[in-house]
Amino acid sequence: KIGKRARKYLIERNVTLDQLKTHRIGFTATGRYAHRIVIPVLYRAKLCGFVCRDFSGTSEYKYLNSIGSKTLYNLPKQKSETANLAEGIFDVLSLERAIANEDCLAALGSGIQIKKLLSYKRIILWPDPDRPGVEGAIKKAIALQKKKVDVLMVMPEDDEIENEIDLGKMTVDEVHRKR
Repeated sequence: KIGKRARKYLIERNVTLDQLKTHRIGFTATGRYAHRIVIPVLYRAKLCGFVCRDFSGTSEYKYLNSIGSKTLYNLPKQKSETANLAEGIFDVLSLERAIANEDCLAALGSGIQIKKLLSYKRIILWPDPDRPGVEGAIKKAIALQKKKVDVLMVMPEDDEIENEIDLGKMTVDEVHRKR
């Protein structure tokens, strides 16, 4: 039953089978992280931690993550010229489905690791559709521009803010329209 609920949640979030395999996404049935989708966070093929998203809708906390160092999620060894930087992993998965030949990364929190982004010629910021998301993206843009990185931002539209429409729930066509 739990596996079916986890699959249903991932299908509702439009996660593809290829993404499940590529990112080694799984779920837990018992223990501290029970009823959560588990997404490992790797840097240079080394496990740095994991992000766990509740799929039951009953947990007090949507996310329950491992303790430890944070890194950019989905940072490849061979980088393209452009990085799309979102806040969360499901945002990245949504971007990946819609954007080819560009890197799609998540900042995993409010901090930003500028050194790891300096090799990109262009960074496109995709803030969450709320005040903290937009303000955080503006701070990231300023910090990156000080380092001479070309920065663009895809601003949330009024209806996205009002209806809390998150990038991680958008279809490929919706992401294309925003870009």
